[in-house]
Amino acid sequence: VTNDSLAQTQAIDPAYVAAWRQDILRYENEALHKVVAHLQRVYKDSINIKTAALKEIRITARYQKKDGLDQILTMISHLTESKLTKVNGIYNIELNSE
Repeated sequence: VTNDSLAQTQAIDPAYVAAWRQDILRYENEALHKVVAHLQRVYKDSINIKTAALKEIRITARYQKKDGLDQILTMISHLTESKLTKVNGIYNIELNSE
């Protein structure tokens, strides 16, 4: 008997498990919008990607959770050549030209 509505299982990369155990945030060729969504869950903070073109930029990086969201987003903004601002407690990432 099968049930198509049951969740499918996926193989988990042991490197991700090891990174998680060491409080390392590891991203391998992830779209920026997925990285941001994960950072929002980890740090319980609001982050907006204001430029649509940035959402699909791929990120490969490793960050220490203890570095904090400010430092991680600053590194991401340098990596993506974007501008990072914080207004009313909300982080905004946008292209430098906007």
